[in-house]
Amino acid sequence: MTFGLPKNHAGLLFVNQHQDLPRWLWLYFPPALAILLLISMFVAPDFADMIIRQDHDDAGGGLAEHGTVVVLLPGFVLGCLAAKRVCRQDAWLASWLVIWALGALYFALEEASWGQWYFGWDSPEFFLEHNKQQETNLHNTYPWLNRAPRRLLELWIVVMGFIGPLIMLIRKKPWFEGRIWWAFPTVACLPTATIYLAIRIARWLPAQHFRSVELREYYIGLFVTIFIASLWWRTRQRPTDRG
Repeated sequence: MTFGLPKNHAGLLFVNQHQDLPRWLWLYFPPALAILLLISMFVAPDFADMIIRQDHDDAGGGLAEHGTVVVLLPGFVLGCLAAKRVCRQDAWLASWLVIWALGALYFALEEASWGQWYFGWDSPEFFLEHNKQQETNLHNTYPWLNRAPRRLLELWIVVMGFIGPLIMLIRKKPWFEGRIWWAFPTVACLPTATIYLAIRIARWLPAQHFRSVELREYYIGLFVTIFIASLWWRTRQRPTDRG
């Protein structure tokens, strides 16, 4: 028995509310930080600066910086739980989930400099010499460890997180059928992908706060977790023999 496309894939999501994430999580929660930042820019500029503050600032990281770590850790946990649930029925899907779970954990640990900014240890000599911010992380040590994974993830968000679900909405049917349906984001990922793209576009607009790297990384992390959480939620349903 393998996991396949649910037989009752009807309506906007092509799965009912019991078969994908609750609406509050994928539709209402993602815009919260962006809206808070937008309001703060006009009524509390200092608070807006705090939201996008980077971890190497004298005052420490801001809300977006720490929020990235916070939103990624549930992705790791849910990915592991989902992989454990399906491993006997579908090793391929379990492996896919493990890859994403480990990716979420690595992303979170790199953002936290593997705990350095929370526990306050001094960077080892290697990172003092090779890390451009003298932090205990790899992505600021070797450019290819930062740019290549980021570009691949950004491409995934644009193509599979935005274009794919948008096509699903236009066609009123799933983009993929059968087992492959489980490997790709559903419409539940579309709002976060849309916000991420809007932030990327803001780089060419006079909106300094929305050009923040920390804000962009927060929405990348949120997308990863919502994608994993959607897989976890959907694998809770009874498997079908399709696919």
